[in-house]
Amino acid sequence: MKLFTTLLLAASTASSFAVAEETILVTKTITSAANVEQDLAEVLPSASVITRWEIEQSPAATVIDLIQSEPGIEIGRNGGPGTVSSIFMRGQASKNVAVFVDGIRMQTDQYGSLKLVDIPTSQIERIEILRGNMSAIYGEAAIGGAINIFTIKGSKKSAPFVSTTIGSRGTSAINLGYSGNSKDLAYNFSLEHFETTNDSSINTAQQPSANPDKDPYDRTSIFASIEKSIDSKSAVGVQTNRIVNSVNYDTDYESSTDLHNSDQTSQDITVYLNTKAIKNVNSKLSLTSSKYEYASFKNAVQSSKNNGDQISINLINTLSLGSDSFSFGASSVQAEYNNGSSKLDRNSLSYFSGYHGLLGKSFDYQVNIRHDEIDSDLGRSNISNEANTWLVGAGYSFTQSTKVTGLYSTSFRAPNTAELSNTAGLKAEEHKGYEIGLQQTFDILTARLVKFNTDTNNAILYTGSWPCSSNCYENIEKTKNSGYELEISSFIGDIELSFSHVNQNPRNKSDNSRLTRRAQNYSTFSLNGFDWGYDWKAEAIHSGDRSDFDYNTYPYTQKTLKPYTAFNLSLNKKVSTDWKVALKFENLFNDNYQLAYGYDAVPFGAFLSIQYQPQ
Repeated sequence: MKLFTTLLLAASTASSFAVAEETILVTKTITSAANVEQDLAEVLPSASVITRWEIEQSPAATVIDLIQSEPGIEIGRNGGPGTVSSIFMRGQASKNVAVFVDGIRMQTDQYGSLKLVDIPTSQIERIEILRGNMSAIYGEAAIGGAINIFTIKGSKKSAPFVSTTIGSRGTSAINLGYSGNSKDLAYNFSLEHFETTNDSSINTAQQPSANPDKDPYDRTSIFASIEKSIDSKSAVGVQTNRIVNSVNYDTDYESSTDLHNSDQTSQDITVYLNTKAIKNVNSKLSLTSSKYEYASFKNAVQSSKNNGDQISINLINTLSLGSDSFSFGASSVQAEYNNGSSKLDRNSLSYFSGYHGLLGKSFDYQVNIRHDEIDSDLGRSNISNEANTWLVGAGYSFTQSTKVTGLYSTSFRAPNTAELSNTAGLKAEEHKGYEIGLQQTFDILTARLVKFNTDTNNAILYTGSWPCSSNCYENIEKTKNSGYELEISSFIGDIELSFSHVNQNPRNKSDNSRLTRRAQNYSTFSLNGFDWGYDWKAEAIHSGDRSDFDYNTYPYTQKTLKPYTAFNLSLNKKVSTDWKVALKFENLFNDNYQLAYGYDAVPFGAFLSIQYQPQ
């Protein structure tokens, strides 16, 4: 309570110098659905866009928290910032979600787990989210959908910027940098250090043998980019990032005195060329080198270490044909994983094309096809998988306010190297699905209702046996998810209202059990307004019950995670042209809930930020 009072007093003091805040109204556009800029309302697949302004307004402390409020996305997390996190989209697990940063696929480890999910929100310009089978556009494992993160590249005015944050749980952060844009040069450099001390997330009633000690976490990140215009048609650029973090954590496989921590370093460097050398054709060629190192420690003694290296080459061309567009290209990814005792390689080659067009003023359509070839070198054997995927979508506008859409698509996921090296003979997952949507626009309200369905053959699941040294994975006959997504946005006077609700039924068809950590119903409700000189946002995230397993028992015992509703609040004040103050509250009413069995979610937190950004 003392911290709450201190932060509120600081925010009130700063606001006494306030100037009038201008309301910012922006028509949202998206580029990741058809490789051309489209109004979000015109996109055929189910999609969301989170703008930079919304990121600054949001109470979310991390990327995971930020995307949790979007339709079709659930998360799992073993505690606070820095702990193991999972993303579930349309009922699919993290391995079946494709994440891209500035158009480059985010590096994964040999298990298919993301290695750079901890991007500071201060470095993000916008996020575009596509839900459903997207392999025809984004390749292997883009089954639940694709998340495109775009980082900040430059600003109109060359100037330094700085922000600082203090708050609950010993949280502190400082972000500083320099950004600018001249006639033929755009650049951005930023350095951020973040640290917090998570209270132990372990629930000792559920995990009595664990050590409920405090778990500090710190992260240092560097982002830099520079782009040089060669002439009016072409530009070259370099962008790089490096994130180093360290976290102490609790596990259900420990004694009451054991200490666990891990260190991780991730880095990328990309060189690219954008050109319009051919009339009506935009081309981008990029080369990216990615690396990660991960080490875990028990009682200060290293217990495991692994690293990965990846080279990505991507070429995409977009031909403008009036109101239509045709895109085509190729990509190659060469990945190497090393855990000290073995080395695994995974190489992929892809070719893709897509067409987006209009027939008259009322009918639009989209067609995408892709071919992927994936070769895994396991040392003792080589295993190849290949697949052709496709997407067909169409939309018809009955009036300016009423539109129906339909989409059918296929996807696949080849077994990752860890799965193959453990269990020979695994087949690739095969996915197919459809969605039908109705969008209605009124004077002050826009609503979209989508019916979706996804069927999966040869789903790869962990067998659940323990200990397991070989044949730990299996193909099951089928999983299925079907349901509805409803999105509503409206205005009540000057207050913007947003609501989304998902009803789904993600099932393992072999025993009709619900897939773990997926709710049948989950919703987000938010209000956004400007009062008393503050931009404010109040947000409620609700999830129904979910199933999970107690992995501290054998055989594993199925448990139920209770429903929860978490409330978040943010207040933002522009105190001058260049200065802004933000006060954010996380889990406002201190709801006690879990996103993974045995781990309690973060308690109430209050955070004060001050930002200097020349306009």
